Amino acid sequence: MPKIKYAGFLLLIVFVAACSPAAVTQEAPPVPTETAVVEPSPTETDYMASGTYATQTFDNGAVCMLEIKGEPDLKFLVNCNRGAPSYNMGIISGNFEVVEPNIGLFKTSDFGNCELRFEFNETGVNVTQTGADFECGFGNGVTANGAYTFQNNETPDIP
Repeated sequence: MPKIKYAGFLLLIVFVAACSPAAVTQEAPPVPTETAVVEPSPTETDYMASGTYATQTFDNGAVCMLEIKGEPDLKFLVNCNRGAPSYNMGIISGNFEVVEPNIGLFKTSDFGNCELRFEFNETGVNVTQTGADFECGFGNGVTANGAYTFQNNETPDIP
């Protein structure tokens, strides 16, 4: 019987040792893994700037001045003059909406269906007019179409 007690006692010690905190297998600490740093995709340069832009003489003889006023609203004013002998002119202003990077769009139906598309680039802005001269409120033969070259960055006073 002493052997059974001795074996039971020994079994008890092994059992207690196996259950002790020192004997509990611990998980290895997590190994840090490299995470890929995702760089934001390069964005297009923002050429849309407040200031004054001007055109050269068009085929129709008009010379135009474009003023842009940025934040908080994107306001514009186009003033065109055809010159002698008719001196027809046109002025249009309003707010345009940015529809894509460097592209603004203005629509009005005050005199018909008039749309001005502003495409900004490194040297200025190209304006494309959809609608006849009178549909945009311009005099005969006057349009806002053309390449406007950046003149200065003074913020214009557009009401």
